[in-house]
Amino acid sequence: MTLRSLCAALAAALALPACDPSNGADESDPEAGGDDASSGGEPALTHGSFSLRLERGETQTSDPFAGTGTVIASFEYEQCLRQFYEAHPQWSDDGPQGVAIFGGREAGGEGWRDRLCEQSDAQCEIASIGQDVDMLSVTYRVSGPLEGHTLEFGPVPTEALAACSDGVAPTMRFVGVRGYDAETGELLWTPEAISPPRASVGGVVEVLAAR
Repeated sequence: MTLRSLCAALAAALALPACDPSNGADESDPEAGGDDASSGGEPALTHGSFSLRLERGETQTSDPFAGTGTVIASFEYEQCLRQFYEAHPQWSDDGPQGVAIFGGREAGGEGWRDRLCEQSDAQCEIASIGQDVDMLSVTYRVSGPLEGHTLEFGPVPTEALAACSDGVAPTMRFVGVRGYDAETGELLWTPEAISPPRASVGGVVEVLAAR
């Protein structure tokens, strides 16, 4: 007996309106269900970030971050990500798809200019995100304590988007992190040590700072 005829028989026996099994999701339909944009869920992100954990260097007897108003962090794309942007310039910060990735949510995309500080536990806002040849730099305007807190760095293509070959990870290599005085704009601190010097989406880089 088919599902439709079973519904009709039950309806007749119970004096109920006939039911239509076509109402609702078809169990054989692979598009039915799932947590996607059509069912109210957020689509999977194509980019992510990694954390810069700010800590006092071993040589420091006081908080080296006190008075910081601006932090500038730079990382260089390694092999896989260099090749990715060479092959897919549309994902660059000035490309048709990249504009909505690197910009805020008002650009209609992932909005990493907003996401980075939303996901940081330090109080910040993004002044700029920019690519320069093979390097990505982020400028943060910060307030409140930084020691023991994190700043998120990105956006960085996810492993799925980068599609690295031969098991190569979509990593970035440390170039520099610097903190500047909120009032004078003068350089306050630089890293005493960085660990590890490379990172990819979801990683954590510990920055031990010193004046």
